[in-house]
Amino acid sequence: MVVAERPVLTLADLEAFDPNARAGGRERRFSCPLPECADKPKGPSHRSLSLNVATGEWTCYRCSAGGQLREHWQPRSRQDGARRVFGLPPVSVGATQGSGRTVAAAAPAPASSTPVHPPKTRAVEDWREVLQNAEDLNGNARALEYLSRRGISRPMAIGNDVAYSPSWYGRPAVLFPVIDLAGVLVAMQGRYIDGRDTPKARTAGELKLGVFKTLEALDTETMVITEAPIDALSLAAVGVPAIALCGTNAPAWLPQAAAFRRVALAFDADTAGQDASDKLAPLLRSFGAVVTRWAPPRKDWNAVLLDDGAGALRRWLAGQSAS
Repeated sequence: MVVAERPVLTLADLEAFDPNARAGGRERRFSCPLPECADKPKGPSHRSLSLNVATGEWTCYRCSAGGQLREHWQPRSRQDGARRVFGLPPVSVGATQGSGRTVAAAAPAPASSTPVHPPKTRAVEDWREVLQNAEDLNGNARALEYLSRRGISRPMAIGNDVAYSPSWYGRPAVLFPVIDLAGVLVAMQGRYIDGRDTPKARTAGELKLGVFKTLEALDTETMVITEAPIDALSLAAVGVPAIALCGTNAPAWLPQAAAFRRVALAFDADTAGQDASDKLAPLLRSFGAVVTRWAPPRKDWNAVLLDDGAGALRRWLAGQSAS
């Protein structure tokens, strides 16, 4: 059996390759040391490898590689137990490639006349397997052309970790990462770009645990909350960082994160957007937040950016911030 080699990294490897990476917190970001990212830009704004410090799990959003730091590897018995929970076959440890690197290979499933039906929980984390075919936006003309038509530039998209998948559950899509308060990836929303509207998007993972955010959106004086990632990016394009709920339901940690701050509920200008604002505002105020409603002058913020232009959007937002 041919076993696909998977990259093996240690924390020492990451820190040696990117010694200036910020320490502390549950999530750390590094420049990716793998050969697939050798020709990619490096620096503070290009740290594409995300590491969960507690579990040792890491993912590079550029080359789509992922794994677990060597020092977090578990004994076979514990690892096989975890795989059984998700209906996966046990691993055979010790297979080696020509390089001498030890890898884990899926062991053959035992012969049985009874069909094996994996538990329903299997579908929940299949998205991480689907995510393995994600690509960097650089050089992907189809994804960049779609974003450009929505008024989102290449630097804006790449700087906010937007990616592309040629087959997000079978269809090409632009991908928006959903993270929790610690910066750990908990879900992914794919916006299909093949022109079909059934459905327009698909979100996989634990959406209820996180948000899509543009740079510094959780650290600004006024926390701006939108529905869709494309709306958060539209506001960020004119200098207003924002988060997106990828819908209208907020994660449980959001009211505490917004405590005693100014919050702008920038949901769509429709009944659903107003209902979401009416529901969330009292909860935020109970944590001391000063809440205002920013209803866009068109259906949503991306429509304002496209129809009225960046200058008009910037002026409108400046008026809201001053009020």
